[in-house]
Amino acid sequence: MTAVSLTAELDAIEAEEVPIHKGKRLEAMISNLFGLIPGMSIDGHDVVNAYRTEEIDLIFWNEQHENGFRFLDCPLIVECKGWSRPVSGREVRYFATELKDKGRRNGIFVALKGITG
Repeated sequence: MTAVSLTAELDAIEAEEVPIHKGKRLEAMISNLFGLIPGMSIDGHDVVNAYRTEEIDLIFWNEQHENGFRFLDCPLIVECKGWSRPVSGREVRYFATELKDKGRRNGIFVALKGITG
């Protein structure tokens, strides 16, 4: 994925009018982008818990390769927000709590329009 294709994909995501399609396209872009990082491979997407009360957007197997994300958890949880407005701090706190509940030290939160505050 080149800088030009990444910019084009971000523009296409921004132009998408259907919120669910925007989110799915953002997840696909992040999945492809992270797949280029040494030691990273997709392990699951849109994973729903047994009670259907939580969904994890992306889970990556992280081999913690020397030239990759060796300092991040395995598995690595990624949350993607393709919202048309900035995400509130409440969403970030919810994600942090979700990580803690799953015994993860860290995760990655991607917000297309940034985070408020």
